[in-house]
Amino acid sequence: MVAPVLTRSPEALRALQDDALAQMVALCERGHPYYQRLLRQHRLRASDLRTTEDLQKLPLTRKQDLMQAPEAFRLTLPELPVAERVLWDIAYTTGTTGQPTPVYSTTHDFYATLECWRRLWTIAGVRRTDIVANLFPLTSYPSGAFLRTAISSIGALVLNALPGASYPPFPVQRSVDEVIDLVVEKEATVLGAVPSFLRRLLMRAEERQADFSRVRLVCLTGEACPPGLREDLRARLLRLGARAPRINVRLGFTEAQAAFVECEEGGPLMNPAPDLLFFEIVDPASGERLPDGQPGLLVMTHLNRRGTVLLRYVLGDVTALARDRCPTCGFTTERVLQPPVRVDHLTKVRGMLVNPDVIHDLLAAQPEVEEYQIVFRKEDPRDPYSRDELVLRLAVAGEATAVSQAVAAAVREAVRVNPVIEIVERAAIFVPGAGMKARRVIDLRPKPE
Repeated sequence: MVAPVLTRSPEALRALQDDALAQMVALCERGHPYYQRLLRQHRLRASDLRTTEDLQKLPLTRKQDLMQAPEAFRLTLPELPVAERVLWDIAYTTGTTGQPTPVYSTTHDFYATLECWRRLWTIAGVRRTDIVANLFPLTSYPSGAFLRTAISSIGALVLNALPGASYPPFPVQRSVDEVIDLVVEKEATVLGAVPSFLRRLLMRAEERQADFSRVRLVCLTGEACPPGLREDLRARLLRLGARAPRINVRLGFTEAQAAFVECEEGGPLMNPAPDLLFFEIVDPASGERLPDGQPGLLVMTHLNRRGTVLLRYVLGDVTALARDRCPTCGFTTERVLQPPVRVDHLTKVRGMLVNPDVIHDLLAAQPEVEEYQIVFRKEDPRDPYSRDELVLRLAVAGEATAVSQAVAAAVREAVRVNPVIEIVERAAIFVPGAGMKARRVIDLRPKPE
């Protein structure tokens, strides 16, 4: 059953969010080091921030702010009830430095996350009778995708496959072949995974002629999954015996401990917890809020948290939002109107602004391309002023010359830059288990002084 909050009128939902925000800001004023300081700097009181419209009085919070002082973003109020103070778990988010930054959840937060994921699973189509194979890797720091898939608040059975790079003192991680055996043996009906890892797993399952006939639903997050990749995964599942498998894509954020989720395959991405999270779109240059429907930076505010609390936090994606009733499912929560683009992905090559996501889409749609990597480098690595190069490293099935020519032509047409094609082995790009996802984009150009 869908949570009633998702079907409230937009006016009733906004009133609920306003009340929750007023309480959240009041707690921050009493015991949140970062926002206590920010409120003082801008001569604001909690009473000045009573509605989501009032949020615009606050400046944006950037990821570097969180990464520089994660402890300053923890709510610290000893007088709160035990469940609102006890640390339940920690997930980690990473930035351009790769240094993991903790996101703290109290018991209160963990219970809220369970409710959020119960709704998320329901919208995605997971049932109590399902057997969910958690194919997210067991990594050196806890990831939100692994943690939240590991515990099913909807009542389905969860099979934690534990792929990932081996940890020699306690080698509990499983190899790709062992994961495949587990999926087959336990007759998993739902697969939760990062797209690039799932694709490699399915390729290996095809080599082994494994039986995935019970799989009816795939839930993906952690990377973009363009239409070409979606259809590639579906075709491989069909060859493994699955009948009409559905593919559901999420847009997740560790800082939110939640994700936008498709209300139907290929449909809008919905916020399953508008009582916990408020989203807005702002102008990338000025930081001013933009009207619904206009593209800009996606910004998140926690409405009901007790551990790490973030207000007007820039998530790093450019997209557009709507808040009217969804014509597909009837929900009134925020929904994403266009595929998100990472703001730090856009790059210039020979004066042309290139969006690597466009290249991702093209390569994912090529069935002969088994793995790929997009590399930006200088023609002469010793000369920082030499021309930029766009290099596509490809692992292919089939005749390499023909595939290279087809890919080069398609990319040249799409981004107006002629790529250099390098044919490599699959393992040179992505070894399943070595990391959570394939490293798709590498920029080797020297940074400006």
